[in-house]
Amino acid sequence: MPVEFTPNTVIAHRGASAYYPENTLLAFEKAIAFGVSWVEFDVMLTQDGHCVVHHDFALGRTAKGDSLIHELTLAECQMLDVGSWFDRQYRDCRIPSLAEVLKLFVNTPVNLNLELKAKNDDDFELLVNETIHQVRQHWLDKRGWPLLSCFKEEVVSLLRATDETIPRGQLFEDYNASLVETLTDAPPFAVGMHHTCVTHEIITHVKQVLDCYCLAFTVNDRQRANKLFACGVDAIFSDRPDLMVNHE
Repeated sequence: MPVEFTPNTVIAHRGASAYYPENTLLAFEKAIAFGVSWVEFDVMLTQDGHCVVHHDFALGRTAKGDSLIHELTLAECQMLDVGSWFDRQYRDCRIPSLAEVLKLFVNTPVNLNLELKAKNDDDFELLVNETIHQVRQHWLDKRGWPLLSCFKEEVVSLLRATDETIPRGQLFEDYNASLVETLTDAPPFAVGMHHTCVTHEIITHVKQVLDCYCLAFTVNDRQRANKLFACGVDAIFSDRPDLMVNHE
């Protein structure tokens, strides 16, 4: 079944990340408990070519050390404590593999948005191929494609070239009208932008040009969520999905 966004969708940003260490199985389990319909998380490659779920390219914020994720093996990544930075009680949280996360969600009603993050241009194809391999192995036998998104236009184009049926999300740090125009030959499934960029005019333009869903990140205020939905935004990313779900 293809993915879709129902009106006023709330996407749990890196899980229930305001309450638990982001991008961990615990944060994802709590998002499920909150009853969200969508969860977003970040995917990157390890040194030995495995997909793991982590936001920052470098350690330092969520784990001790200054190494880059792509310099570490999967085994080394999964030895790291990525919970203590948030609260000492979560010191047993580890970096999950993409396979672990897919297995956690596959038998739930939750839809997934995977943001692909490649440190180097040379990693684009490896990241896309391994992500698709994992999704096919642990997801597609029971579910339709998840939404695969990236800020890099090259990665989004590569997703399309690999399999046109994959729902693709093009992310923008700032709204870029000229880039939107260049996407008309192969419109993405969704466009995502920072909520401070959003106006009714911009959302109208994107939908007229691309006829796609419009997503806004990252929103933790209910009044702001209401305004974004009124502008025509289809879904918001939130660290506090429990507060945003009942936004009216």
